[in-house]
Amino acid sequence: MTSTWRGIVQGGHVIIPDPIDLPDGAEVVVLIASPPSPRSPTPEEIEQFDNLPARGMWADREDMGDTDEWLRKMRERWWRSTIHQD
Repeated sequence: MTSTWRGIVQGGHVIIPDPIDLPDGAEVVVLIASPPSPRSPTPEEIEQFDNLPARGMWADREDMGDTDEWLRKMRERWWRSTIHQD
C-alpha cells in the first residue's frame, strides 16, 4: 500500500496535520522532498539569453519609448474592450 502525506518541519520533527491510522510495528519508508532552492543564472546562461535573436527586436519602435507605460495602456485597452465595456 502506498499513501502520500504532507507535513512541515517544526523543531526538527515532521508534523503531519492529520493522524495516520497505521498499526504498531508497520514498516514505513519516508521520502523527504524539499522545494528546489532558487539559484542565480550562470554567466553563460546570461550570455545565452543576451544573444537570443528576439532580444531587442523592438528597440527601434518609437511608440514604445517607455515600455512600462506602453504596456499599461495596452492592458487597459484590452481590459476595457473585453471585460468592462462602459
